[in-house]
Amino acid sequence: MKHMKRLGLCLATVLALSGIAVAQASAMEFIWKVNGAKLEAGKEKELTSKAKGAQTLKATVLGVKVEIKCTEVSTAGAKIVGGTPGTSTETVEYKKCIVVKPAECKIKGETISTKPLVDEIVEGVGASAGKGLILFKPKEGEIFAEPKLEGGFFCLSLAVKGSVLAEANPQKEEVETGVLKFEPAESKKYKNSKNEEKSAGLTISGNASTVTGEVETKLNPVEKFGVF
Repeated sequence: MKHMKRLGLCLATVLALSGIAVAQASAMEFIWKVNGAKLEAGKEKELTSKAKGAQTLKATVLGVKVEIKCTEVSTAGAKIVGGTPGTSTETVEYKKCIVVKPAECKIKGETISTKPLVDEIVEGVGASAGKGLILFKPKEGEIFAEPKLEGGFFCLSLAVKGSVLAEANPQKEEVETGVLKFEPAESKKYKNSKNEEKSAGLTISGNASTVTGEVETKLNPVEKFGVF
């Protein structure tokens, strides 16, 4: 009898843990919601973006520290796309860019444009578990952007490769104006809608690079929307 009770308790524990695992696995729906409803596959909404403070790129290239700051962001033609996972398409243009390091350099035209991007709703893991994130990655190839520096010996064109994560705020709530926080400090790992764990990250000449900053996003025309 005692053995049966222990066996029953073990089974109950396993089922309870399984329930927790399922709940954790389904913390995100990986969808866009607009005005209270899922944005279905094939449906699109125009998206506009605006920098909320400086956007900063940092890296070390050939032993030289590089830091670039931009104060304006635009995403002409950007769209969120329905389905599971929800996605978006855009080309990000960073404007009014200055080179903080090396001091003798400047950005050609004070503008940096990314390659065309295809983005995807994903979920954080580890310290970011359960958080809705957006994975920004090139539509083709591995080049994310190519800032062109000029003005001195160390002022070279840079090939920024890879992908970057942004945390969607507020979480699982529809608002007229959302905020994307780029490269949240907790982790660069994520889980996609297929429950596959992967890592994001940008590099320049094989060295890790970071992009930090916040960007405000709205639909055009304005509607309440969010990541779920």
